[in-house]
Amino acid sequence: MKAEEQKFTDSGVQEMVRQVLLPWYNSFKFFKTYADIDGWRSGSDTTKDNVLDQWIVSRLESLKEKVNAEMQAYRLYEVVPPLFEFLEDLTNWYIRLNRARFWQTEMNADKENAYATLYYCLNTFSTLMAPFAPFLSEHVYQALKEYSGEFDLPVSVHLCDYPQPERTLKQPVLEQSVKRFQHLVVMGRQMRNDLKIKLKTPLSRATVLHRDAAVLADVKRLAAYIESELNIKTLDFSVEENQFIDLYAKANFPLLGKRLGKEMKHFAAAIAKMTAEDIDTLQRNGAFEIDGQQFNGEEIDIFRKAKDGVNAVSNRYISMEFSTELTEELIAEGMVREVISRIQKLRKSQGLDVTDKIVLSLNASAESTPWLEQYQAYVMTETLAVSLDFDLQEGAGERSELELGAVSMSLRKA
Repeated sequence: MKAEEQKFTDSGVQEMVRQVLLPWYNSFKFFKTYADIDGWRSGSDTTKDNVLDQWIVSRLESLKEKVNAEMQAYRLYEVVPPLFEFLEDLTNWYIRLNRARFWQTEMNADKENAYATLYYCLNTFSTLMAPFAPFLSEHVYQALKEYSGEFDLPVSVHLCDYPQPERTLKQPVLEQSVKRFQHLVVMGRQMRNDLKIKLKTPLSRATVLHRDAAVLADVKRLAAYIESELNIKTLDFSVEENQFIDLYAKANFPLLGKRLGKEMKHFAAAIAKMTAEDIDTLQRNGAFEIDGQQFNGEEIDIFRKAKDGVNAVSNRYISMEFSTELTEELIAEGMVREVISRIQKLRKSQGLDVTDKIVLSLNASAESTPWLEQYQAYVMTETLAVSLDFDLQEGAGERSELELGAVSMSLRKA
């Protein structure tokens, strides 16, 4: 497309398979597995009350808009990166965060909406990808036709109209809120890693910090997902960011260099000396004056840095502070979650289907047993166990060394 020599390497093909084709196909396989279990078929349009349903549909509409614009201009090299970004959001965020909705035992409105949203995204994405991956697009499209219900679809994906954006479904503010949510999750996991606190061990409390109450109100819509992703018992929101975070400013050299020329060095130094009050004025008014020059929010980049001695993380968009004190109960709950994870891996290694019920036996240390008994119902629900006893003989089963002592486990299909 750029009049360059054709470049081809086997490693490039392998990378595309790993980054694009396999995640795309695996997302379809996830949908197919649970849609077949529930006998789901597409019906009339559903009301998308779930915030992540609204977000992924908005992301898809933004993708349609971008792809159509670039293809009309024949900039095909600008089309593939946005397709990759959407696929990342679909597979590593939307599906992963909503798996529990597909695992619900009954077909309620929430589960119906989850199926309808994922079906819509997969079907539309296959049509978008048709010019770039014609064979896999056709394969997924044909397989999805089984779930189309009463809708009469073209015989081939290559006979479909190319998807056009429905701007009424776009929610730019929500897309920005989810982007902040993603930043919080990534930063929170890094914080846990730095503190050497496993993700399965709950934290008692965390606080999302930002000076703008409107920003916090948007992110608060995703509070349940933040709590789940970072395993936090209580999530607070506070505008008192200055108690934990220092703000500092830097000049946006690519933008200001052209305008200021030789004066750039002087103003860059002045911008770097902006106080927290100056930065607050810039963020509130959208402009700030220095030595007779007006600067807007795009010309000055605002960064956040955690104060020394506090358990906080921050980037240029948002901040978060954590309570890291671990009680015995929090440690025990983390141990129970770890046991569940080991049981799920044992189920998989024995080739059990996701719907298979099991009979479960455990042998736990004196420290672990009381907690496992307390959370027995939770363990059974999560692992599809019809019965759970603690009579496994010592030395039998699969042994795991955990924080509150060793636990051995054995299971069989019920």
